[in-house]
Amino acid sequence: MRSPVAGFGLLVFVACVYTYGPRLFQAPVDRIATTDMPLLALAGAAVDVSSFQYLGPWSLTDAKMGNTAWKDSVSLDFDKDKSILHLKTGAELLNGAARMRLTPDTDAKAFGKIGWKDSQISLFVFRVQSPEARTVLMEIGANNLVALYINEKLEREVSAVNNAELGANLYVPISLAKGENRIVAKVVSNNGPPYLRMSMILDQSRDFQAAWDAPCSFLSKHIYNRVGNSLETPVLKWEPRLDRLTVAAEVRDAATGAILLKKETLRNGNVLRDGAKTLSEGIYKIACTSNITPQETASEYFLIGNPRNALDRIQAALAGLSWNDSEQLNIEAQTRRAGVLFNKANYDAEGVEWQERVLFTLGSLAEYVRLKKESAGNNENIFAGMKGL
Repeated sequence: MRSPVAGFGLLVFVACVYTYGPRLFQAPVDRIATTDMPLLALAGAAVDVSSFQYLGPWSLTDAKMGNTAWKDSVSLDFDKDKSILHLKTGAELLNGAARMRLTPDTDAKAFGKIGWKDSQISLFVFRVQSPEARTVLMEIGANNLVALYINEKLEREVSAVNNAELGANLYVPISLAKGENRIVAKVVSNNGPPYLRMSMILDQSRDFQAAWDAPCSFLSKHIYNRVGNSLETPVLKWEPRLDRLTVAAEVRDAATGAILLKKETLRNGNVLRDGAKTLSEGIYKIACTSNITPQETASEYFLIGNPRNALDRIQAALAGLSWNDSEQLNIEAQTRRAGVLFNKANYDAEGVEWQERVLFTLGSLAEYVRLKKESAGNNENIFAGMKGL
């Protein structure tokens, strides 16, 4: 993805109050004609966002911010006809700040004139002209917190708790209306200028990754319980705006490796079953493969039934096999981890994070059983060549 970034845009100041030294904007601060925002036309398979209207930066360390959420410290409101953008904030505008257009060739020079603080927020604004209402993927490269707004609606916030997303490109599905669309990215930076690179993916080449990225799963949840006399049926689930995506799916018993279910074309909301035949209690591994180029595959474990019962079955299977000292160390590491997770103080069968950790542990132990049975008759360490736990 090519880098975006800078030039100068026109601003009309209305009611602006300055003090000498650090400057405090008193709302309403200024207004900006929408036509001053760069306009991007969609064409081809992907379009780089090569120009932004840059606003800010404002300090996030000012005591006057109080408990205001970082993304709410600066607000942009549009007139009814969307021709004028109103900028409101009570935060401190940093020394050297200037409204400008950013391009890849000028951002470093422009940012070099600003007196950066420990933490600040910047706004990147542009417009997109779409010939029709459609879904596109916004590819975002950033190294800190980002809040993305489309036509004044918050589409996605990458927060501090989603550290796996930070520092890597994200693929965020967004809905564009027919005609002109207003896009605002609020970006936090620490001890220096913000980093933001954006592209719009217009084809389906990144749909699979986008569907996987947000929850790192293609399933509605990881543990499917017994309800009355019946077991819940696993369901595929991803971002509804990516309903055009289809995947092939293969489900295996994690402890035996046996293929129990294989489907060529599944969509968001489809259940995992073969006609009326459903999966019984057990630990399973599902591999989903995209039906578009480039073909990609993602795998994950899921459980049908009670987690404690599943752990008891796996421990019984492990106890029935002979392990060498090196293998035993790996098994003990995972069983200790299971002990912590199943401790009464930590047990949270409905919690997403708990489910993910438990399924990694149970799935790994089930795989150990499979690998040991497959290696029967030889003395090789089944973990030889594997990455450490």
